[in-house]
Amino acid sequence: MTGLRHRALLYEGVDEFLAAALPFVRDGVCAGDPVIAVAHTRNVEALREELGDDAAAVDLRDSADWYHSPGTSFAGFIGFAAAHPDASCIRMVGEPIWPVEWSAGVAEYAHYESVFNAVAKDAPVWAMCPYAVDALPDVVLDHAAATHPELETCDGVHTSTGYVDPDAYCTHLASRASAPGIRVRRFDIEGDLASLRAVVAAEAWSAGVSRKRIPELLLAVHEIAMNAITHGGGHAVARTWQEPRAFVCEIEDHGPGLSELYAGYVPPSDDSDRGRGLWLARQLCEIVEVQSREGTTRVRVHLRRG
Repeated sequence: MTGLRHRALLYEGVDEFLAAALPFVRDGVCAGDPVIAVAHTRNVEALREELGDDAAAVDLRDSADWYHSPGTSFAGFIGFAAAHPDASCIRMVGEPIWPVEWSAGVAEYAHYESVFNAVAKDAPVWAMCPYAVDALPDVVLDHAAATHPELETCDGVHTSTGYVDPDAYCTHLASRASAPGIRVRRFDIEGDLASLRAVVAAEAWSAGVSRKRIPELLLAVHEIAMNAITHGGGHAVARTWQEPRAFVCEIEDHGPGLSELYAGYVPPSDDSDRGRGLWLARQLCEIVEVQSREGTTRVRVHLRRG
């Protein structure tokens, strides 16, 4: 392979899943390709059973143990590819657990699918992403068509006529970021990050964020705020508020801006200090949203409440 193949599998029921995923995985095993398959419990167990002895050659994972956030799952697949630098083809099956009750979460998983086309475009990766058409809402299926150049159904493989260039699609997703919630608290950041962390910790605890998650939140906020004041002329603004399912902290600055496509999704190189903050934030928080345009950059981190 000379570059990425990224396909959405639109299926209904375990039998349709197996009809497409089993030969995809088994052909990879027969060819000696590294293969990872992450799928919903019933699908991954059916795949394991049908593979028989070949299952030992596949990294089989349950989606519930893999898809904690777009950032962690993205890092997992990138790490799997990086662990096989000499492979001529790396096969991946990835079936997210779409947080259909959480619009920001759905949009960020769509971002995750779209940016994969850009970050992995030159990698020898063949990826199949299953979508259960009988269980997912239309908005998620629309995202599937927009973020995968190929679609597979029981009728075969087709070019996705709804596919959108990743840069344009992630700009579209960033434009849909919701307005701040109720009871927004605003405070200026001039360099005293200890005070910022104290305020955010108190607000998060009051909002019902688990105590054991608060240090992760504070590390993410610290890294984002440090980037904001470093590149934003020494000044930034923080806002916090509650949403029905999450506590949100937003950092705003007026620096040179960020890529709404790539920010936090490009693994930082070992010899660079740039890019680590947002990458780390995506590993620590459920959702990270970036909106950067017209001289203003806003980075929002979301942690589930409760």
